[in-house]
Amino acid sequence: MNPPEILGTSTWIGSYALFYDALGQGRDRERFYHSLKNARDRFDAHIPGSGPIGWRDTGPNRTPARLPIIFDTVLKDAENLTENDIYKRISELIRSPGGIERTSNQPPIELEVSFPGRNPRRRTSKGSAGATGGRRSTRSNIVGKEAEYWVVDVLEKNLVELASSIRHHSIHGETPGYDISYIDELGTKQAIEVKGSELSTVSSFDLTDNELDAARKLGVHYTVWVVINVGNNPRYGRINNPYGLWQSNNLEIAPSMWQVQGFKFH
Repeated sequence: MNPPEILGTSTWIGSYALFYDALGQGRDRERFYHSLKNARDRFDAHIPGSGPIGWRDTGPNRTPARLPIIFDTVLKDAENLTENDIYKRISELIRSPGGIERTSNQPPIELEVSFPGRNPRRRTSKGSAGATGGRRSTRSNIVGKEAEYWVVDVLEKNLVELASSIRHHSIHGETPGYDISYIDELGTKQAIEVKGSELSTVSSFDLTDNELDAARKLGVHYTVWVVINVGNNPRYGRINNPYGLWQSNNLEIAPSMWQVQGFKFH
């Protein structure tokens, strides 16, 4: 079983490394890896469907080995948490030190977004033309996920009684072409794709084929939230109906990466 997608790494070694700065306590990386693996093995035996069998008694029934009191306390506490809650807890460890600083509770600042139009000197394409997007670094994944949770927090405060309709698709492994959706006061689903950056300004972002197709289908009900200064008093701008803006020549969308395939090594 692979690590949760939310961590942005496909290996357990990579997952453990995310916590080294906060929890290493002077140990070398190999010792730290083995200590986290041992802790995971203790829990695996008590979590149905986790994959590995974990530590078990040597008797004929191979029952799960008894958990130390602190492990048992953690397991019982986690049983009542959502994946959102769990991520918020571990993200504190991923950010500190040397990671993303804790986002402040200051009111969100929305920036005005203008559309000066396409650059006539740049060649563009009227289709995504196979642009699939590249692999993101672990840090980029963490920044992006932090931006998503920040947007969810903003929506929960703004939507009030409609907040129960918010669906954070990406944390459930769903890929409809946007990260978040909610039902507005007219009963219409609104889709939000979140793009996050630690920088104080950005001039471009990537859309996958799937995201662009969702933008095409949903039109004015699809909005990109561009969140900057992630982790340091974030600000954001909203681009509603990016596909429509592109078709009306008010926004430039062009392939940024091409997938090369159809070869093999001998």
